[in-house]
Amino acid sequence: MEKIVIRPRNLLFLVILAIAAVGNSAGNDVYLAQAAVGGNNGADCADALVYTFFNSSSNWTSGTPTGTKIGPGTTVHICGTITGTTNFQPFVFQRGGSSGNPITLKFEAGAAIKPSYCNANGCIYSDGNSFITVNGGTNGYIQNQLNGTTGGACPGGTCSENASVAVEFVACIGCTVENLGIYDIYDRSSTGDESSAAQGTTCVYFANQAASGATNNLIQNDTIHDCVNGIYYGYGLNDSGVRIMGNTIYHTNWAIGTNGGSANDTVTGMIISGNTIHDLVTWNDGGLDSPPGTDIFHHNAIVLFSGNTGTSISAYVYNNYFYGDIGNATSPMDIQNSSALADVAYFFNNLILLSATTNTTGGDGGIYAENDNSSGSVAFHVYNNTLVGANTMSGLMSLEPGITMDARNNIVQNWGTPLQLADSAGLPSIENYNDWYQPTVGGNGIWDNNGHGYTTLSSWQSASGLDLNSVLGNPLLNANGTLKPGSPATGLATNLSSICSGQPNPGLGALCFDKAGNPRPSTGNWDAGAYVYTGPASGLTAAGY
Repeated sequence: MEKIVIRPRNLLFLVILAIAAVGNSAGNDVYLAQAAVGGNNGADCADALVYTFFNSSSNWTSGTPTGTKIGPGTTVHICGTITGTTNFQPFVFQRGGSSGNPITLKFEAGAAIKPSYCNANGCIYSDGNSFITVNGGTNGYIQNQLNGTTGGACPGGTCSENASVAVEFVACIGCTVENLGIYDIYDRSSTGDESSAAQGTTCVYFANQAASGATNNLIQNDTIHDCVNGIYYGYGLNDSGVRIMGNTIYHTNWAIGTNGGSANDTVTGMIISGNTIHDLVTWNDGGLDSPPGTDIFHHNAIVLFSGNTGTSISAYVYNNYFYGDIGNATSPMDIQNSSALADVAYFFNNLILLSATTNTTGGDGGIYAENDNSSGSVAFHVYNNTLVGANTMSGLMSLEPGITMDARNNIVQNWGTPLQLADSAGLPSIENYNDWYQPTVGGNGIWDNNGHGYTTLSSWQSASGLDLNSVLGNPLLNANGTLKPGSPATGLATNLSSICSGQPNPGLGALCFDKAGNPRPSTGNWDAGAYVYTGPASGLTAAGY
């Protein structure tokens, strides 16, 4: 065997690596439970400290934590079930971590927070701290026991109505909520329930008004159901690096919502990707609006809103899956600008498979873009989506003045009106290479240009100059939205590599791949819809969702 000699220069290198490894792994572990157990030293779940230890500032440090001090790099473990009554707030972060050494609140296997209902500022709360992580581990969760429509059924008995939030971060940089279950924050059992308490319930709430801007915040792989807001991100000044990815959300009013917290707030490059959103019908509006017609629960799967003076948003919404009964007065995707600035949104590789039920009326359409300020604008890019509605749905793409839309390479099936323009809205700048199929002709026809309807593709092409390379044919979809052999969507689409090639992924670079991660060709035609054809002789793996 050859003898290995460590020379001084190599030894110095190894010493540097060892020091770096120690620096990067700095931190300690503290275990908390409902009550102190065992040795009461926080060393493990068998010797856990009482959970109230977390809320005492004397147990925290901004320096290097040792023993049971909580500081940068500390992992605080939640053991077992933490129970509480009303307005419960068991975990309030007293300090933040540092870049590369976050403070992590981690749920051990089977751990849970189960109060009558969480405080209106969260069972888990942080204000002004950064570099913190809440990690649900394998199956950790937060579940209100008694919050919902008064007199209705809740997990712990009969509900009462209270404002409640599961996790709230304010002015946070480098903060994460991941792998967490958040359930029954508000169980709604009546369409007549439009109380202020119901409107004040949120599963994950970020409010970021830090002057320096909130960067690199992540909400991923959470399972959320039953609250008015599944995930609400209130962006602040110059936010960036915001990612909302891989979450499963249902029985909410707004599954994912955004808005600027105050004047001049902006967020750039927000990524909303890989989320599964379904069955929002439980939040159908009950018709008790004040004043009438305001649609308190005009629920949307994803809503991007710049609602204050000087606010704006740019976002990439892709690889999401919407299904089931999405409810009335709704749209899976809504972008709304009420400021005087320009919003930009890319909506691509999304799969919508809605069921046909009497409650699915689609009041706002499938993809709704509105501009409420004559000085503002929205640039909306809609590429390679597979959008299957119910025959009861109204307009798919509903546009108002101030919207510039580029819609290419989409499959649209079972929507009453594929394009609906209102209030003197202009035509899309580009609309082409789409496959339209089985649109139920509404009162204004298939394509509605401010009340003037066109019931055939040829008449629409002639009048608008759009969709010149589009088809009106059965896309032959499998149950999961992929293409069957012989689909007219195969090879129909134009190549958009010039838009996505070299762009970041996550981000616009993901358009160069389909929803399942199969690459789209760099040359030649693409397939329309969210998936490339993966049938016989395609050489690609069959896609799932």
